[in-house]
Amino acid sequence: VLVVAISLAAACRPTPPPAPTWTLAADSAVKTNDAAPLARIGRALDAAEHAGTDPSISKFQVRTATVVSSGGEEHVVVGGNTEYAWPEAVHGEVSVVNHVIARFGADAARTVPFIAFYSQSCGDSRGCGDCRDYLRAATEYAALMFVCGRATDHTIHIRRFSDGLID
Repeated sequence: VLVVAISLAAACRPTPPPAPTWTLAADSAVKTNDAAPLARIGRALDAAEHAGTDPSISKFQVRTATVVSSGGEEHVVVGGNTEYAWPEAVHGEVSVVNHVIARFGADAARTVPFIAFYSQSCGDSRGCGDCRDYLRAATEYAALMFVCGRATDHTIHIRRFSDGLID
């Protein structure tokens, strides 16, 4: 009887929906076949989809995330646009790096491999001037990747943050 009760209880538990599958877009500027970084990017994009934002001025729902290693474990860290009275704002890419620094220290920001943006469409933006300057100061920007996860087809578009930057 106990075995039947346990079996019924297990059968009644809701099954979580399958995790979305993210695939590298054919037109991604950076190509990789390595499953490990693509899995990290997918985890970050899944988290970024649900990141909080408050874009009361621009109405841009910029949701970001990254994955950092600390203490032998990988941690997903999220961020998002938060806007105050004009022109005060914390943009998504700065928000996520600030959260990395707050949780793991300034040195951890230097290890951020990518910033993933969850979006309906993917463009070629590298952020505003303030954000670019902040990322150049806080991260190893020459190695930093900007990732756009397009929500409509779950494709990953990767480009190097430093491509197109002008000193």
